[in-house]
Amino acid sequence: MKISEINKHTGQDILLCYQCQKCTATCPVSNFMDIKPDVVVRMSINGKLDNLMRSRTIWVCTGCETCGSRCPNLISVGKINEFMRQLAYENKISPAVKPALDIHLAFLNSIKRFGIVHEASMLAEFKLRTKDFLSDLKLGLKMFLKGKIPIKPHTIKGINEIKRIFEEK
Repeated sequence: MKISEINKHTGQDILLCYQCQKCTATCPVSNFMDIKPDVVVRMSINGKLDNLMRSRTIWVCTGCETCGSRCPNLISVGKINEFMRQLAYENKISPAVKPALDIHLAFLNSIKRFGIVHEASMLAEFKLRTKDFLSDLKLGLKMFLKGKIPIKPHTIKGINEIKRIFEEK
């Protein structure tokens, strides 16, 4: 894959990176990554996408955009990681972090259905995908009783636009 394709999919010019490492220094989850954010950019430039698609990093990244906000050239490593997750999925590469794809798909399906995350349906789909029904039942019940997991979904006004975005993919 060419750099121009990565740039197109991420909406940025990764060649502007001069490896100042501010992205890595400010990333709140870099300690849990096997490939640090600055190295993700360098590997993307050098075409090491297969290594990235098989890494823990692309699944550990929270997409918080701290990297992009601190970068002198506004390069978001989160956007690169998001693109790598999509490539991994399309190439049927299993995530290095086991339930990551399950939560990712449940999240996207919730957005597709309601235009916004509906926690109860997202969690139900996640539990069905992982078949792990009891591990966090106590916490889930506690959150439900405090009103943190609403049962009734809310659909946004622009749901048709959201559905159109998913159809284009």
